[in-house]
Amino acid sequence: MHNKNKLLPMTVLLAGFSATAIAAVPAEEAAKLGRTLTPVGAEQAASADGTIPAWDGGMAADFSGDRFVDPFADDAVEMTITAANMEQHK
Repeated sequence: MHNKNKLLPMTVLLAGFSATAIAAVPAEEAAKLGRTLTPVGAEQAASADGTIPAWDGGMAADFSGDRFVDPFADDAVEMTITAANMEQHK
C-alpha cells in the first residue's frame, strides 16, 4: 500500500510529459521547416549582432556517406590534455 502512494505522483507527472510531447504546431509554422527554419525548428538566419552564423545545412558527409567531414581539420592544435598535465587544466 505504501509503494502505491509513491507511484501515483510519478504516473501523473509522466502523463503530463507525454501530453506535451505530442502537441502539434500550426501548419504555417510547419511550412517554414527547410525554408526559414532548420529541420528541427531553429532559425536559419544569422543573429543580428553576428555572434551566431547562419545555418548552411549542417555537417557534410564524406564520399562514403557514413562519416562526417571534420570542419576543423585545418585548425592548429592549441593544447593537448593528458594524464600528466590534467591538474594544471582543472
